[in-house]
Formats: sequence, C-alpha cells, structure tokens
Amino acid sequence: MTQKNNIEFHLEMVSHHAIEWLDKAKQNKYIGEILNEKVLEALKNYNDDSEEETLRLSALIEATMYHLALALELIIKGFIISKKPDFCDVSELYYYKWNTSGGHGIKEMINFNFKSLQKNELAKRLEEYLKWAGKYPNPRNKKRRKTYIKEFNNVVPPFKTDDFDNFLLLFNIIEKELLSTWNKNYYKYNEWRDRTIK
Repeated sequence: MTQKNNIEFHLEMVSHHAIEWLDKAKQNKYIGEILNEKVLEALKNYNDDSEEETLRLSALIEATMYHLALALELIIKGFIISKKPDFCDVSELYYYKWNTSGGHGIKEMINFNFKSLQKNELAKRLEEYLKWAGKYPNPRNKKRRKTYIKEFNNVVPPFKTDDFDNFLLLFNIIEKELLSTWNKNYYKYNEWRDRTIK
C-alpha cells in the first residue's frame, strides 16, 4: 500500500469506529469544561459598563457553547455509528437523522435516537451555536433568521449558568448508550473491516 492508500484506509477505519467519535466528542467536552470555568469566573466580577469585558464574556460563552454543541453532535453521531458500523455509504445513516440541518441537527438526532431525551431545551439552544451562533454574527439564511427570532427573540442563544451540568447529564446518558450498543455491534465493525481489507 502506498502512503496515500494507508492514510485513506486509516481514515476509513476511523470513520466507522464509534470510539473514535466518542474520543473526539470528549476532547470538545474538555475544552467546553475549561471554557465554562472561565465563563463562571468572569461572571463573578462582570462589569457591563466595560465594552472589553462584555466582548470577552461573549467570546467565552460562545466558545463554550460551540464546543459543547460540537461534543454533543460527535457523541450522537458516534452512537449512530455504534448502531451501524458496517455502513457502506454515509447515506445509510440518514435514517437516524444524521444529515438533518446540514448534519448539525442535534435536536432532531436526539429526538429520533433517544426518546427519553426528547424536547431537551439545551440541545435546541446548542444546535443554534453549531448552525451559526458560534461562527457568525447572525443567521445567514432568512428562513433560519425568522425562525430564530420567533423562537428566541434575541441576538444570541441564551446561556444559563447550569448549562454545563445539564450538558454533562445528557452527554453521560448518550455515552452509556453508545458503549452498550458498540459492545453489541463491534463484531459488525470487525466483519466490515475484514471485508474492506480484502
């Protein structure tokens, strides 16, 4: 195998391995945890008369929420892969709502894959950070902008001081399900890998 083929093979193996997705989710969770501590610290002495402090706090909140949202998206997708690690094409994962909202539809992925977690308010807010609030000053899509104004009626999705604690509860439930499902279906990954190697 050439170096290019080795890299392609490795990336293909990683994309089908639920634990790789879980590890990447955990990396973003750890970043979110560090940033959340900075947010809570900044809130203690926050002076809204200071434009610089307001900008700093806003940046910390947006970065925190963005990394928590990314962690949630990755762990949900890891769970989906744990259900079907032998997929041939990513379109096979669309059944599990993989591709909703450009692949960032964590609210819909949770509602479909985790019935007990439906109507999770935090997931709804985190999704906005993935779609636009973590990257742009406003929703670029007019339809999304109207929906956002109707649902949230403010400029940035709200941040709550207990968001990280609620995120951890959500993350831990999904992680437990991912590991359980992966243990049941790991043989499918091995069979798929063996077919791919041949």
